[in-house]
Amino acid sequence: MPSEPGRSAVVSPDRDLQAALPFVETCFRGVARRIRARMVNRTGIDMSVQASTAYAQPAGTIIDNPELADAMWCPFHFERGDLRGFAVVQGQLLARLIGRLFGEGSSELSPYQPRPVTEVEITIGSRLCTDVYSAIEEYWPVRNTPRIIPDGAASSHHILGDFAPSAPMVVCDLTFGKTEEPMGRMLVALPTGILRDLVAKRAAPQTRQPPPRTLKFDRLMPVEVEVIVEVARVNLQLHQLENLQIGDEIPLGPLPEAKAIVNGKPAFSGEPGSKGSSRSFRITRRLMLPIDSRSEGADR
Repeated sequence: MPSEPGRSAVVSPDRDLQAALPFVETCFRGVARRIRARMVNRTGIDMSVQASTAYAQPAGTIIDNPELADAMWCPFHFERGDLRGFAVVQGQLLARLIGRLFGEGSSELSPYQPRPVTEVEITIGSRLCTDVYSAIEEYWPVRNTPRIIPDGAASSHHILGDFAPSAPMVVCDLTFGKTEEPMGRMLVALPTGILRDLVAKRAAPQTRQPPPRTLKFDRLMPVEVEVIVEVARVNLQLHQLENLQIGDEIPLGPLPEAKAIVNGKPAFSGEPGSKGSSRSFRITRRLMLPIDSRSEGADR
């Protein structure tokens, strides 16, 4: 990847880290979707957010990247242990996001001249970083993910403190806006230690004994899970939403099937209806595999 901006010093990860990179990329694809939805909620404009492939890079290479000379830096640490990382948001991205917040058109990018980020931009960038950290926790592919705690934000990388330039990091970029004309990008640098934990939890060692076939899985059966039956989704422009009045109807279009969402994931498809005086949902197809007690035990 040497031809891509800011990746001239990409390093080759060892076998364990190489095995972890696909999990990181999957996580950040979920992060990109969540951040895109939040951008729509806050600006009223849909802008693409794309996650890059994950790559390993020394912290010093990121810090010395000239593309980040006017960026905002936001270090963080994990609630457990002494692992630390940081995020970097380009100044041009912050300036253009603020332009969107103040009603600039979405068809063309506002011009940008490199300059130190302002206090207002740091405030907006800090909120963006907090949203990203929260989404990482949500989409991280193992249970009991340590909580990410921000350690402030500043216009200088000196806020990173004593980060060793040679410290190996795994980086994933979030690019905002159109691919051919991006608004700017945000980099998240994760400590490799958290990825080693990821590999250890996702892939059991060869010497590990297989889990017993008989588990006390019935103890979990009384646990409640949230089930949401989703009938349809529609897109409304902001002015249409603002003009809705009591008694107005929102057309949902044809309804080929409804979906039942269990803990945020589609589990069943079927037909909405009624049974007696209550609404009902008749299952016609299973969308996810049934819970296997043996596989659940193996993950623990």
